[in-house]
Amino acid sequence: MRRILAISMLLLVFAPGWGIDILGKFKTELRLSLTNGDFLFNEINGYLKFDQQINDNLYALFQLGVRYIGNPVGKDTLNNILTPQELAWSSTMMPVEILVEEVYFTYNNFITEGIDLTVGKQRINWGAADMFNPTDLMNAGDLSDFLSFGKKSPSLSLNMIYYFYIIEYQSSIQFVYQPYSPVARINKLLIDTIESELEGQLLGQITNQGTSFTNLSSGWLDPIVETPIPSLLGSSFGLRYTLSLGMIDLSANIVSRMNDLPFVRKLEANMGAEIDLFGGDTNLTLISKSYELAYYHETEVGLDFTWNNGFFVTWLEVGVFFPGVAVTTAVVDTAVSVIFPPISSNVTVVQEQPYISNQAYVKYTLGGDCHFEGGWYLNLQFAHGYFTERGVSGMERLSDFLIVHGEKTLFSDKLKLMVTGILNVNTWGDAFGAPDFGAYFASHSGEVLQLAASYAPSLDLTFTLGVMLFDGGAECTIGKMKSYDLVYTSFEYAF
Repeated sequence: MRRILAISMLLLVFAPGWGIDILGKFKTELRLSLTNGDFLFNEINGYLKFDQQINDNLYALFQLGVRYIGNPVGKDTLNNILTPQELAWSSTMMPVEILVEEVYFTYNNFITEGIDLTVGKQRINWGAADMFNPTDLMNAGDLSDFLSFGKKSPSLSLNMIYYFYIIEYQSSIQFVYQPYSPVARINKLLIDTIESELEGQLLGQITNQGTSFTNLSSGWLDPIVETPIPSLLGSSFGLRYTLSLGMIDLSANIVSRMNDLPFVRKLEANMGAEIDLFGGDTNLTLISKSYELAYYHETEVGLDFTWNNGFFVTWLEVGVFFPGVAVTTAVVDTAVSVIFPPISSNVTVVQEQPYISNQAYVKYTLGGDCHFEGGWYLNLQFAHGYFTERGVSGMERLSDFLIVHGEKTLFSDKLKLMVTGILNVNTWGDAFGAPDFGAYFASHSGEVLQLAASYAPSLDLTFTLGVMLFDGGAECTIGKMKSYDLVYTSFEYAF
C-alpha cells in the first residue's frame, strides 16, 4: 500500500509537467435501515485516474481506487464484533482499501494498421444492455455492494482488436486472454443467503429422521473457498465479432472461463445419535457443520443487438451457457450409541447431487430507453437471470425481472426526480403453469420500489436522497431482501 501511495503522490506532483491528465471522483453514501434503524452502509469511495497520450499510437492509464468504511469491521466476522486485539489495529477501527483498479497501455496500429493492443489490468465492456448483461463476462462481478447492479472489477488481460470494413460498414474482431480467471467479490448478504439455504437443507434432511433433535452447532466451522488454480486450465479466453450497420449494431461472442461465483462443493455435518431400542426413541444431535466452496468451468456463446433510430434505443442480449461439473458432496458422520444393550459405532453417509445442472441454460435481456421533450426519460427492461443466478434448477436457478425506470429533470437539469420499480418472479412460466396462480405468485415473487431525487448545483457536484422498499415471498431473489428497506443519501464530487 505504501508503494501505491508513493506512486500516486509522484503522479500528482509531476503530472502537469509530464502532460498527464488527472480525473477523479469521490462519493460518500449513508444508508439507514427502516426496519431496525441500523446503518447498513457508511462509506466513502472514489478514484484518481491518470492518463496520457504518449504519442500518436501509445496511450497509458493508471487508476487508483479508494474505499473508506466509516465504522469498525472485524476481519473474521465482517461485522461489528471484534477481538480485543483488533481495537489497536487501524485496519479494523478505520478500514481503508487502496487498490489499483486499472493500469494498462494501449498501442494503436500494432504491427499493422487497424490492430489495437491493450495489455494490463483493464475493464472490458461487452454486451448491449445497460444493467443486466449476460455476455459481459471478461471481468468478474463486484458484488461487495449489493445495490451496485452490474458493477465489474477490472482484470489482468491481453486485449487485441482488429478493425476492418465490410463494404462501408465497420467491423471488428476482438481476442481477450486472461492468464487466470478472476473471481467475483461478494457481499455478506450473499454469504448469509448461501449459509441460510445450506442450513435449511441440512436441517430439513436431519430433523425428520429422529424423534427428537438438538442443534449444538453455533455457526459454521471453518468454511473454506478454493479459488481457481493460476494455470492454463484456469485461464479465460474470449472472442468477439462486431458489425455496425448504421442504426443497427450486432455482435457475437464466445467465452471460456471459470464462473466467477463459487458453488458449494462439499457440505459436512458431525452428529450424534442415541437410540433407545425399547422405547423406540432416536435422539439426534447436530454437533458441528461446515462447507467448502469452489469454482467450475463454463463456456458461453452470446449475441447482442442494438437499434438506435435517434429517438429511442432498443437492445437484445442473449447468452447461452454450458456449465461444467458442479457437484455438491454431502458427508454426514454420525456417532451412534445404543442405550441397551450398550453398542456404539460410527456411520458415514455420502451423497452427491448437482449444485448447478449441467444442462445448458439461457440468460437474456430485452429492453429499450427513450428521452422525451421536457426532461422526461423512460427505461423498460425484461431480464431472465440475475447476476447471482445460474442453471435451470436448484437454489440459484434463473428467474424473471421486469424493470421500469423513469426520470424527470427540472430547473435547467439541476434537479432530477427518479422512480424505479422491479418485479421479480420465479418464474412467469411456472406461475402460469401452477394450479393456484395467486398462491404461487405470492410466495415466488418480489418487488422493489426506489424513489430518489438528486440536485446538481454544478456539473461536478451532486447530492442525492432516496428510499428503497423491498417486499415479496421467500422463494425468489428479491423476496429474500424484504427486511432491507432503507433510506439513503449521498454526496458526489467529480473533478
